[in-house]
Amino acid sequence: LPGAGVTRSQALWFAGRPHQALEEYRSVVDRERNARDRFKGEAWIAVMEAMAGHVDRAVDHLGLARQLLGEQPPLVGQGQLVGVELLLRLARGDEAGAGDGLASVLSVAPLGEGVSEQNLRPLLALSYVLVPETRTFWDQDVLGPAQLVARDLAAALLSAREGSPRAIATMVWPGPAVVAANFPVRWAVEFALHGVVQGRQEGRSLIAWLCEHWGDSARAVLREATDADDALGAAASDVLAHTPVPPTQRVALDVLGTLRLTFDGYETADPEWRRERVRALMTWLVLHRGGQRDELAYALWPELPVDRALKNLRTTLNYLHGVLEPRRSTRDAPWFVRADNHRIDLQPDLGVDLWAFHATIDRAEAAERAGTPSEALPLLLDAVARYRGELAAGLDYG
Repeated sequence: LPGAGVTRSQALWFAGRPHQALEEYRSVVDRERNARDRFKGEAWIAVMEAMAGHVDRAVDHLGLARQLLGEQPPLVGQGQLVGVELLLRLARGDEAGAGDGLASVLSVAPLGEGVSEQNLRPLLALSYVLVPETRTFWDQDVLGPAQLVARDLAAALLSAREGSPRAIATMVWPGPAVVAANFPVRWAVEFALHGVVQGRQEGRSLIAWLCEHWGDSARAVLREATDADDALGAAASDVLAHTPVPPTQRVALDVLGTLRLTFDGYETADPEWRRERVRALMTWLVLHRGGQRDELAYALWPELPVDRALKNLRTTLNYLHGVLEPRRSTRDAPWFVRADNHRIDLQPDLGVDLWAFHATIDRAEAAERAGTPSEALPLLLDAVARYRGELAAGLDYG
């Protein structure tokens, strides 16, 4: 069927699984069969990327969609591209420009006359927030369950902006992914921060979801929000310091043999990694997965008084954060090594050859116990291949 290629992705998006919709469709869009389907695909992925705040990607797909639409584009196609352009304005922080642009479109093709309603209904919150004149229409229109959620989210955001956050404080919050499917990343972050101010744990969960799935764009909006001299600015600073974000590169550490830290397969050139105590701290965490601060400080500086050893540990830990996450701002919570006043713990997301080695041995032993030595043998051979030498060869622990 014409345009059916985007149907699964759109269904996932509006069912509250936008991250899955976006990830899946990135590998599908350029396999569409004809120009019309390619246009729909490029326009749709541009919408998703713009909602996530990925401006450069959205611009690229919008450009391809324009080419595919042709020199005499149908009205519905033009409307879809206008929607992407409005989302891009929002992603860049130009909400006034987006509102003026949408109001201009609606002055020519008002709601209730077909094409505008068709294009705006899926992302109802956009017009509800941007153009006050549309609110009466949507409040009186017959809406489906997903669209009712969108309208309630938009109304709650507007109330909070007008100084009345009661709706955000008392409403039943949908899941984080549902909010992300209805709000561009800037609004989703703003909504979450209002929730944090009102003591809603869901606000922090929403921030965590946005940072994990939309990545740098959500982080950038949060950093902008910290500049505000109000409760939202304070909330943004707080959640930035307590919301870790997964790195975009695959980070791996080899400790069997000479220590080697790689990012997407390339060994780090960070000079701080050459510090003996940074590598010793990393090795200790690999072996113990975590522990008490004073225990770790004594292990690395047994000759020093406790207060000096703990001070050295704080400094060394900061070096290690920078080595493992070179793109992380100092205001942001670290991902791999989590610490509080008492403990320091290493997260399992790091690819460590020693952990893989032990896991492979365990699977081989389980196969032996199950009476299937033919399954154990390749596992043991795999473990041997992983072994490059003695643990952290060349590292001076003394």
